[in-house]
Amino acid sequence: MDRVIGNNEIYYMFTCPRMFYFFLQDETENIVVENALENDRISNVKDYFKNISWVDAKKNIEITKRTANNEADILNPLFEGVINGVKLRLAVHALIRKKEKYQIVISHLSRRPSKRHHVIASTFILLSRQNGLTVSDNIIFLRKKSMKIQKIKDDGYQLFFETFQEITNRKSPPPASGTRICNFCGFWEKCHSFNVDDRSKLPVSSIRGIGTNMSTMMKSYGIDTLGDLIDAPLTGELDEKIKNIRRYKLQAFSFVKDTALFLNPPEKLIKNEQNNGVYFDIEADDSPYLFGFLQNNDYKYFLLDDNNSRNSQIEAIMKYIERLQVNLYHYCEYENRVLRELSNELKQQLKNEKKADLGTKFLRSFYDTPMIDIYEIIIKNIFTPLRHYSLKSIAKWLGFKWRIGLDGRSSIQEYRRWLNTGNKKHLEALLLYNEDDCRATRIVKEWISNPSDFEHKFIILNRRDVDDILKIK
Repeated sequence: MDRVIGNNEIYYMFTCPRMFYFFLQDETENIVVENALENDRISNVKDYFKNISWVDAKKNIEITKRTANNEADILNPLFEGVINGVKLRLAVHALIRKKEKYQIVISHLSRRPSKRHHVIASTFILLSRQNGLTVSDNIIFLRKKSMKIQKIKDDGYQLFFETFQEITNRKSPPPASGTRICNFCGFWEKCHSFNVDDRSKLPVSSIRGIGTNMSTMMKSYGIDTLGDLIDAPLTGELDEKIKNIRRYKLQAFSFVKDTALFLNPPEKLIKNEQNNGVYFDIEADDSPYLFGFLQNNDYKYFLLDDNNSRNSQIEAIMKYIERLQVNLYHYCEYENRVLRELSNELKQQLKNEKKADLGTKFLRSFYDTPMIDIYEIIIKNIFTPLRHYSLKSIAKWLGFKWRIGLDGRSSIQEYRRWLNTGNKKHLEALLLYNEDDCRATRIVKEWISNPSDFEHKFIILNRRDVDDILKIK
């Protein structure tokens, strides 16, 4: 196999085996690098071992070897090699010199070290020895301000090769698991291109909202597959015992038929539309910091930072909204809630400055602006043939592509890097991501308003249609 397996590929192997399967099959570089939190992990190492003078190997093999020859303590060491015919290129967070051996340091943000942490540690030991470096079996697992030393045995790399062979030898992809990485997976479309005939044979857990407990409950009524769920008559007992059974049946029908279901005509879902509206998205860390607006094709943003008066920054946002006089579209209720909080904050501050009339004016102008939550419209009125109803899932289904591989969590890291370094490339990445969120919101809104403009199948149901699908008995 020519593919090189690194830290990120091991992350995917244990987080989403399906994604790893497609990575092995695909010749293109579709895999997304999962390194958004690496700065935090490295910072954790440096904060814990404050008295160590580190040499940063920068995940470079030659620097790692040269530093090891000098017996210095190493950040970001990396080794590569071939084990059992598999090409590996792995890094750990640090190597600390103790007596005549190095000791691996792995910083983790999870509550306890996971399988992949053990796999990386165990396999890195083998690669280190291949490269002539003596490394201890005792691994330092570091989490925030606590340290745990654990002896690693061969079971780590054995688990890797067993899992690797199991996935490699499969004749078909593993089932989709549905995790955070779905939002920026390069193989996303492969999870939404099942043959329609096969979908009815999938387990009921394939659709959103049905977990282990609900699957067990349905099984007690003879409902194992999506086909079973669609065909099951909606008896009074089923309606009473299985919460949300109506929604599950409609969702299963949409998924199996690969067809969106509109419970109301599109023209009734979005009212009072003026000039196509403005699309709005917020990026937040501990608190919101970036407010992006897309009007027509023009993107405008506001940053809340410590270099300027908070009141003046909030006032600038509210003045901008006051001038819009159009629908303000967003995805999920967060944006609406944040604007309300900022409006009230501004009113209170201006009241303290004896400018209450001005504060009331801004607050009134905000409440006069129609805020339309696209997500709420979908959840209440539409079923889609998707497992997830996030903005990324629906927009990708409609053909939209983000220009940068970030998600909510990794965007926070870009923001922190920008604050810490002042490097504009991090801010530029944030702005590109935020702008694309606004554009994705527009795509989804346009689909709701005019689904016939898109290639995906849809039907508009009346009450009798719904009853037929539910098979009310």
